[in-house]
Amino acid sequence: PTLACYETATFDAASCAWVVSGTQTAQPTLACYETATFDATSCTWVVSGTQPAAPSVGACEVATFDASACAWNVTSTGNSVDMILNSPVYQDGAYGMVYTITDQNGNVQATGSGSSGSWAADTTALCLPDGCYEVVVSSALCCNSSYGWEFAGQSGNAGTSASYISIGGYTCVIPGCTDSTATNYDPTATVDDNSCVYPAPCN
Repeated sequence: PTLACYETATFDAASCAWVVSGTQTAQPTLACYETATFDATSCTWVVSGTQPAAPSVGACEVATFDASACAWNVTSTGNSVDMILNSPVYQDGAYGMVYTITDQNGNVQATGSGSSGSWAADTTALCLPDGCYEVVVSSALCCNSSYGWEFAGQSGNAGTSASYISIGGYTCVIPGCTDSTATNYDPTATVDDNSCVYPAPCN
């Protein structure tokens, strides 16, 4: 008889007939994006197909492959915030500026000078958890007024800073005098720190 590559034939004299034995090997386990075809020449399964390329993700995103849906899932891991350094006058890059971003617990979350080389503006995408932040930008090597920065709605020249910057809707705790009758009343304060000073009573 004609045989498949995985079969053998023996002649049974008792029944005066050929007895064919052998079975095709089981199809291999496949990933969702693979297919298998049986190659009779090599007598093996040939698996084809490749996993789809991972998508581009942002600073606060991570991509994981879902074998059930056979697709990539992109999830957020924090708040994407841009730190921008500017050199609009000389267009010579950071020129000595270094930014440091610290959270409410005093932990440095990011620091740097942007890209190397010369540019008029440079953006660094940061991934920050919900929190209250301070940004400090060091002085440039010269002419601070010609260099600047922008971060989460705040901005300034080189050599300046900003505090109590809310990221992700976090409520910043701002100490100060909360009594409007005091001479040093601070309308931005959210927690009274017992620093209020009152006018001397009239004699």
